[in-house]
Amino acid sequence: METGEATSIRRRIRLLLVVFVVGLGFGCQIVLFVRPELAWLNSILGPGTRTERIWPAMSAWINHLHQGICATYTEYPFIAYCMDWLVLAQVGFMIIFIGAIMDPVRNLWIIRSGMIICLLHVVTAAVSGGLHGIPFFWQILDASFGVVGLFVLYAAYRYVGYLKKVV
Repeated sequence: METGEATSIRRRIRLLLVVFVVGLGFGCQIVLFVRPELAWLNSILGPGTRTERIWPAMSAWINHLHQGICATYTEYPFIAYCMDWLVLAQVGFMIIFIGAIMDPVRNLWIIRSGMIICLLHVVTAAVSGGLHGIPFFWQILDASFGVVGLFVLYAAYRYVGYLKKVV
């Protein structure tokens, strides 16, 4: 039987892992609905908006993304198929994390793996972004998802260490 402290720590771990999984789900919807979301983003941050006056590079980049996705999906709709596979990978990752939510001590390897993937996310944003001409401010935005995920998973990892001591 667990102590009150162990139950409290287990709840914190589960909350952190659920937050991480919800973040992955947010990433899935961004990928699935990239065309309408970029249209919306372009309407509020693109040309002719206040953002264009304040941060012209961001406004131009959002417009460039919007035009690129629209042209690509119109001319080459099969490219969206690649995005579907990206979503599948994220959903698979979400499913794997159910094991860590259910038993974080036994499935600590899942949390560790997630931390490594978050680090690789940051590296990929920097390396691939530089190779493909992605503006630095956008690379920072992309990398931030890995950084936030790493902090969330590291907190869960530390709590698992505490949980092992009190159980």
